Amino acid sequence: MKTYINKSVENFFTLLIYSIPIVFILGNLFTNTLVVLICLSIFFIKKTYIKDFKKHIYIFLILFLLFIFSSVQSNYIDYSLYKSLSYLRFLIFLFLIPILMSVLKINHKKLGITFLLVAFFCVLDSLVQLYFGKDLFGFPDNLNYQRLSGPFGDELIVGNFVLYFGFIGFFLILKNIRVSNLYLFIGFTIIGLFCFISGERNTFLSYLLFMFLLFLLSNYKKLIFSSLISVLIISIILFFNLERFNTKYNISSIQGAHNEIENTKQKDNNKINDHYIKKVKFKIIKSVWFSHYKAGLIIFDKNKIFGSGFKTFRYECIDLIKKKQNINSNLVCTTHPHNMYIELLSDTGLIGFFFLVFVFVLYIYKLILLNIGSKNFPNSIIISLFITFIFPLKPHGSIFSTSTAFLLWFIFSIILYENFTKKNNV
Repeated sequence: MKTYINKSVENFFTLLIYSIPIVFILGNLFTNTLVVLICLSIFFIKKTYIKDFKKHIYIFLILFLLFIFSSVQSNYIDYSLYKSLSYLRFLIFLFLIPILMSVLKINHKKLGITFLLVAFFCVLDSLVQLYFGKDLFGFPDNLNYQRLSGPFGDELIVGNFVLYFGFIGFFLILKNIRVSNLYLFIGFTIIGLFCFISGERNTFLSYLLFMFLLFLLSNYKKLIFSSLISVLIISIILFFNLERFNTKYNISSIQGAHNEIENTKQKDNNKINDHYIKKVKFKIIKSVWFSHYKAGLIIFDKNKIFGSGFKTFRYECIDLIKKKQNINSNLVCTTHPHNMYIELLSDTGLIGFFFLVFVFVLYIYKLILLNIGSKNFPNSIIISLFITFIFPLKPHGSIFSTSTAFLLWFIFSIILYENFTKKNNV
């Protein structure tokens, strides 16, 4: 069945699919360009393919309309409406990726190898940066934050990139071929160790969560357990022997509270424990992360139903400080509250929050049901990866920003692809 006008157009869109990890490294301008180009493929795809996604399209159309409505009633309507309208590109991208991968008959093995090669190049480049102080492109090691950046330059997200694109690569390869457990062990261990070495604490915790979920959902328990134990043992050795990792991963706030208590030399253990708890609580409440979350919840409290408007957190937070409201609440403003669920509550209210959470739960539940019994290992990987990405009890990038939105909807598009291929036997 002919899908495109000519072969060169088919090759062009195939190249776009293969270039996804490289484009992501190049930054938001290139990522947005790729998303727009993928969206343009809709003019070449036969309508029969799009009809297969009819009910899914309706679901996300409702989500898009909710974003629009939250913008219309915002105090920053011009900015918010523009941002919500432009977000449509990611929802179109979400449906076109599985369609393109199917009708172009993308070779899963080659695509997966491409993703893994790019991910492991980032590992190598970052290790060069760690050892020599600069990576292969001349980007310096960020000593202020004790975090590596590799080819991302100023963006300290190389660990996050390797985690998600590395395991997407494994998912694609394992879809059609069997890989030796030894190679999987080596690959899983390298990714986990690099998440630790990168200095991204949230990413390392995400890796641990991912492996725990994968252990529950798949039959490869020995492989997963041995990889996880190896990562933990080596990470502990690095933590106790290298100052860089000891400093980065030491819970200094709690340790500081503990030292203060020791200095008081109180004899009453109950008083010591009570003092310790109060100190830890004080450290948490005064932390920057807590102030971001609190700002988001205050904004939500003022706009419970439809929120303050799509992507308006930065402006609403500043307004809180300018109006001298909650002046004793230690608010710190930034572009987003660093948790996608608090961001949904503050920007889109209960309506947007509950609808998107419902969508996440619905599709995860459906894929888990398909996975029960067979415990298909590739499916277990992508389910675990998506749950890890959206896990509520951790910091997130802004769900409305280019990099986070791209990665979120790309992983989700793979989940749609799994359902699409099973239905159409492509």
